[in-house]
Amino acid sequence: LIQLINFKSAPNVLVSEINSRNIKISKTLKFLQNGETVVLDVRGLIYCGDFHFASCIIGADGIVWYHDGITTGSTCENEGDFD
Repeated sequence: LIQLINFKSAPNVLVSEINSRNIKISKTLKFLQNGETVVLDVRGLIYCGDFHFASCIIGADGIVWYHDGITTGSTCENEGDFD
């Protein structure tokens, strides 16, 4: 699925919802602004369903941290590199 969305300027944060189970996520989103390419790195993902959610936070160093309040409580677990 490719959908064209226009902005007056590239956003600092972009939130999107995908209602599909079989998806491939790019590590970056690219925008063209004033003739120059602006690149946003993916920094987090939230999975939700059945009145529960889990999240992955991706640090600037590429390390993925997993959080699920039911299984990890108030801590995040290191999931390794975002490859």
